[in-house]
Amino acid sequence: MSALTGPQGEELFAKDNINFLITPNAYDIAQYHTKYRNIYQFFSQSGVVLADGMPIVWLSRFTKKPLKKRIPGSDLFPVLWSTIAKTQKRVYFILSNRELGERLVSEHPYTKFIVPDFFDENDDSYIEKFVQQHIRSISEFRPEFLFIGITLPKQQKLAIELHRQLSGTVSFNCLISILGASFEFYSGAKKRAPSFFRKAGLEWLYRFFQEPKRTWRRYTIGSLVFLGVALKELIRIPRLSGKAQKSREKIPF
Repeated sequence: MSALTGPQGEELFAKDNINFLITPNAYDIAQYHTKYRNIYQFFSQSGVVLADGMPIVWLSRFTKKPLKKRIPGSDLFPVLWSTIAKTQKRVYFILSNRELGERLVSEHPYTKFIVPDFFDENDDSYIEKFVQQHIRSISEFRPEFLFIGITLPKQQKLAIELHRQLSGTVSFNCLISILGASFEFYSGAKKRAPSFFRKAGLEWLYRFFQEPKRTWRRYTIGSLVFLGVALKELIRIPRLSGKAQKSREKIPF
């Protein structure tokens, strides 16, 4: 965690005082390359990118720099949250419900949260107004971490708007971390798959059995799209120059 909470974390803000931590899974990647290409272009330069899905790890083994393991937000957040509390970091949350926010505040006093109204993912005017409404509170609180846990693409669009309004206007460094349902898993509001399913790369199957109507499209059509994207990337990798590969910043874990 020192790469995020210790002095080494300052390297993340060499170019901009607002940076991002994202944990894409196979479905996210499929969506980024089809429906939300503009979001993909923005987040492709995130300071910290962690694979939340075994398919990504498996496919990385065909490259020169394979990933060692998956680090889903649901595993990352409890450890990071404990370190944040111990080191008294200031934290701001954008969450889906107040109960979760109140619990997090009770666990760490240097915490604030806000809950947006339900809004359509294409309602850019609401997103802009929501950030404008709370940007002063965020700026005055000076959070070192800003966590967003809603859904794709709402949380990504909020993060982009936050970057637009904060970057270059504040003097503090802030890592905006987009972690989806990680906070609900942490609180117990949602139940994670047993350890066996997670280690075998079958967490998706457990979630499918829990919510088949909501997730069937994600795990069928989404998986096929991801496979197509992955194959194109594997074909493209050998043609990348060594210079282009070295230009990508990496944070060790």
